[in-house]
Amino acid sequence: MLVAAQIKGPGGLWNLESSLEELAQLTRTAGAEVVTTVSQQIEKSMPYYLGKGKLEEMVDDESQKNQA
Repeated sequence: MLVAAQIKGPGGLWNLESSLEELAQLTRTAGAEVVTTVSQQIEKSMPYYLGKGKLEEMVDDESQKNQA
C-alpha cells in the first residue's frame, strides 16, 4: 500500500500522481507488489500526514477486500 499526502493549494515541488507512480515503479523494481494507493490533501505540513479518520478508512477498505 502506497500512501501520499499533498498540501492543498497551487504549487508544490512534485505532482502527487507522478510521485505515486514513481514510487510504485521503485516498489516493483524492489520485488514488492503495490496492492493499492491512498492519497490525501492536507491543509499544512504536520508531524503526521494521515489522521485517525483516514487510517480507519484504509483499515476498513483492506478488511473489506480480505472478506471478499
